[in-house]
Amino acid sequence: MLRSAAFFGLNTFIELYWIRHLDASRALAGIALTCFLLAPGEFAPLAAALATGIALNIPFAVLVKLGQDYLPTRPGTAAGVTLGLGVSVGGLLAVPPAALLAGLALRDPELTLDTDRAQSDGRARAGSAADPG
Repeated sequence: MLRSAAFFGLNTFIELYWIRHLDASRALAGIALTCFLLAPGEFAPLAAALATGIALNIPFAVLVKLGQDYLPTRPGTAAGVTLGLGVSVGGLLAVPPAALLAGLALRDPELTLDTDRAQSDGRARAGSAADPG
């Protein structure tokens, strides 16, 4: 599950990291994701993405075999639980925490609207006091 959480977390946010923090184009960010998932690249960061992808994918078959060793009479069930549960929980652990953090950064639209109205009213009053006309 931890391997899956790391995999899906990186898989989800690697392109955003390249675009926002490395000022890369969308095409280069896509290449970084491809290198993470599949093939070597020419640039050092692409090689790092590839190495991370390999490191997270190497233990996958070993984990399935370990699950089958724990349930030797039910290898299909063990593989299904290892793959299905691990991938599902890993995906759930990767995305919701980031969504929660992003959600906490949002402001309440009603409070924002009230603040904007109060500032607008204050400017209107200040303008009418300065212009007795």
